[in-house]
Amino acid sequence: MFFPRHRFGTSLFNNTPVLLFLRLFYQAAPFDLVDSGPPGHGHGGMGTDKATHTRGPLPRGTKTMNLFSCYEKVSTTDWVRKLLASPSRYKTCQVVSISWVKALESPLSHEYIQFVVEETSSGQRSRMIAERHESGDWVFVGWDWASRKAPSDHHRLPLPLMSLTYDDAQLRPQLDSFAKVLASVSARRPGYNLMKEMCWWYAEAVFEAAHAQFGGKLTEWKWSRFRYSFVVRTSLFQRTELAREAAEFERQNAEGMRY
Repeated sequence: MFFPRHRFGTSLFNNTPVLLFLRLFYQAAPFDLVDSGPPGHGHGGMGTDKATHTRGPLPRGTKTMNLFSCYEKVSTTDWVRKLLASPSRYKTCQVVSISWVKALESPLSHEYIQFVVEETSSGQRSRMIAERHESGDWVFVGWDWASRKAPSDHHRLPLPLMSLTYDDAQLRPQLDSFAKVLASVSARRPGYNLMKEMCWWYAEAVFEAAHAQFGGKLTEWKWSRFRYSFVVRTSLFQRTELAREAAEFERQNAEGMRY
């Protein structure tokens, strides 16, 4: 590798043209997370998280969301507010997995977080996406991968990089707690910056924050070492194998709700 692992968006990784060029071919070290003490079990709040109380309560009459059938795109800020405005409706919703994904057929190898939510009383599951665009940070809820394939072209050929899974129902993050993580990361570096706080930065920051708070079983997928690199988009570096593995992950997403 060219460097020890850096978090994407740090000045060490982006402040010169030479480093920007080398980043295109960067092979990352194993995912060494910052030691933040014992992870929580997912049922508490964010402690000093300032994004928990965002712009006050929602107006009366605000509609709740159907997380399992009605397709909706909502900002991370508004999403956490909606969840916290109807705690009884979403109290049985838990996160069972969180994955950091690079979309091979998207512009500039777009990265995002996909996560699976389970309603504990019924066992019904739904896959959702959280990501950063030029227009802001968004959550996609209620979409059906089997019929839609993906919410947009930004999600085609999803190559998994890292996953956190929570097999013990007693230790899974509550949905509203994870929503606070998404909003907290949005508040930490608001706005899209192509060279720093863009979709790659957001995906990594959310993944690190989720692991620090909730723990979970960490899986590094085969191509995780290229998670900072555009090299996975080119036809010169095992493009056929990459596309095959991304297509297989997409098939798994269509047929099941593990990741």
